[in-house]
Amino acid sequence: SKAKITAVADDVTVSYGSPVSELTYSVSGQIKQGDDLKIKATTTATAESNVGSYPITFEWQENVNYDVTFVDAVYYVKAGTSGLNVTASGYTNKYDGNGHGITVTVKDSNGNNINDAVVYYSETPLDSTNYGSGSTSSPKYTDVGERTVYYYVHTVNYEGVAGSKTVNITKKPVKVIANDNSITYGQEPSENGVRFDGFVGTDSAASLGLAPTYTYTYIQYQKTGTYKITPGGLSEDGNYTYQYVSGYLRVNAKNLTFEWSDNAYVYDGTEKVMTASPVGLESNDSVTLEYEGNTATAVGGYTAKVTGLAGDNADNYTIASDERSAVQTWSISKGTNYLATPLTMDNWTYGDTPSEPAGKAAYGTTRYVYSDFKNGEYTASQPVDAGTYFVKI
Repeated sequence: SKAKITAVADDVTVSYGSPVSELTYSVSGQIKQGDDLKIKATTTATAESNVGSYPITFEWQENVNYDVTFVDAVYYVKAGTSGLNVTASGYTNKYDGNGHGITVTVKDSNGNNINDAVVYYSETPLDSTNYGSGSTSSPKYTDVGERTVYYYVHTVNYEGVAGSKTVNITKKPVKVIANDNSITYGQEPSENGVRFDGFVGTDSAASLGLAPTYTYTYIQYQKTGTYKITPGGLSEDGNYTYQYVSGYLRVNAKNLTFEWSDNAYVYDGTEKVMTASPVGLESNDSVTLEYEGNTATAVGGYTAKVTGLAGDNADNYTIASDERSAVQTWSISKGTNYLATPLTMDNWTYGDTPSEPAGKAAYGTTRYVYSDFKNGEYTASQPVDAGTYFVKI
């Protein structure tokens, strides 16, 4: 009878991408020395075979003297533990109004794409048991904050790779620039609003409900000049951080008007002085007025003008070039003259030294005139002949 032989193949397990492993088997029963049954184990698996199970079978050269029983085995290709290159990148940058997530690229050891690779993303950790609950698109974030995004790479032929990266969106700086403003001395400091530089997209102060506060280096009633306006007070709870840039507050001199004293005088031989009072002084300020044309003694018409200001507070005020109240016409009219000293004249005897009249007018130069008759013609010639004469001033 035929000799009975049993050949049992050994199972093989390799990782994906490995060269085909040597196939081994064992033989039970006696093979006569010199006989070669050419028993050989074979498999359909190759070095490129995907993960899976492949049969191990036998080939032999049949021999009429043997009855051979073959026990096949399995060639297992398991997921590879190397050769899968996963590169993950997070995102860190300032807020720009766009959505941002993480990126994951998958390559083989030769840098080629792995077509069956699928990346799953989630805001909670992923592993081989729950990766299916993730999304195949990374979450996108727009607003400021730091978030962790988890990923899991699943392929047919490699062990899954899990990991995480962060998306960190930081606040974008925005300049808050105070507009320049001008006020008049005596007014409280005030602002002229701000302008913003750095908002993204349709964001604006109005859409974000921003209302800055202001501080000033100027205090009411300080001297005229240039001071600073500084904005501030904006909440930084959102996507922006604010950088405050000061503007200028220019405090201009206040224009004064004037009220004049009586502008009509009667000649009395003394100097007349026109004065004005400033209108519009602030906070108990005082100034001294400078004039031209405000003094005269003789009868006539004059024009007085306030030409300048002096004193500790003078720099805080000004006189407009066209300020009508700074100019005032005034006059001195003729006065009524009278005898300040009564007119007298002593008699004298012909041949003696003539007497001189005594008497003086209140105003002007006193001149004496003479006449033979009270109502006659008077001349400046003093009488020299004996007689009765009349003298008057």
